[in-house]
Amino acid sequence: TPFIMVTALDYEENKIDAFNIGVDDYVVKPFSKNELLARVNCLIENKQKREEWNNEESEEESEVESYKEKKLKHIKGIILENIHYDDFTVTDLADHVNLSQRQLERTVKKLTGLTPVKLILEVRLQEAYKKIKNKDEEDVNNVRYSVGFKSASYFSVKFKERFGVNPSELLKEELE
Repeated sequence: TPFIMVTALDYEENKIDAFNIGVDDYVVKPFSKNELLARVNCLIENKQKREEWNNEESEEESEVESYKEKKLKHIKGIILENIHYDDFTVTDLADHVNLSQRQLERTVKKLTGLTPVKLILEVRLQEAYKKIKNKDEEDVNNVRYSVGFKSASYFSVKFKERFGVNPSELLKEELE
């Protein structure tokens, strides 16, 4: 709320003190009614304009975030569509999202903090974890193949690094 100080003190130091404590306007007696109303209206209009500007700015920020989210969802969607291919590479991902490998690397790094290789690995591991938790597969090898891992040992090592448990142990826990 705008604050107007109406006072008989006309010294410059009084005005400066008032503005330093946050007063929006300083009116000295005697004043005309029309001048006071004009100042009040001006302060209210300026406050409303600032609020509108702030709202527009926050809407633009949310649009930017939604663009980033859409881009990341698109990239993850491409990875998920091709997750069962063990030979799906960063080059393939870049081709699918119509970016050069370098542009893809910059974009993914900016959005996730991960390199494209690590993002693909993370998506594969997350899907494997979901499949085990949801009991989609009854065998770790089936899970491994369904998310694009050729090597059983590499899958087990990376899964344990990421989730702190071997995939076979997690599967046993879920089946019990």
